[in-house]
Amino acid sequence: MEGQEEIARIGHSVMTKILPSSLVVEKGECDTSIIILEKTPHVLGKLPHADTGFESEFVSRLHAEVFEEEGYYKVRDLGSKNGTSVNGKKVVEQGQTLHHGDGIELAEGQVILCFNPSGRTLTLGLGTIPTKQGSSSRR
Repeated sequence: MEGQEEIARIGHSVMTKILPSSLVVEKGECDTSIIILEKTPHVLGKLPHADTGFESEFVSRLHAEVFEEEGYYKVRDLGSKNGTSVNGKKVVEQGQTLHHGDGIELAEGQVILCFNPSGRTLTLGLGTIPTKQGSSSRR
């Protein structure tokens, strides 16, 4: 048909990556949205004192730490003024074991992090994208 543009379709692509253990920042001002736990202990608090810093007057300089013990990740409070909790329960002195999806709260919810253990996969589906004939466009 005259005046109509033909549409080409790009094939379906999928990218999968195995992720290391991480904390996803759900609430709180931080310079990243995902904290990769490359080394432990990983101290949460304020920069330059902590490995990951948050901009909140309620977060202590050395607020909490995530550490690995006997193959499990745990979080413990480092004597912060406003506390640390997991899924709404105050963290005990020896640390709280973390499980997939656990919510870590610093300073009574001023910062909320979600724990993701290693071995989880992230799959990005790159669907079919319509383009004008002769051009190729991928997302």
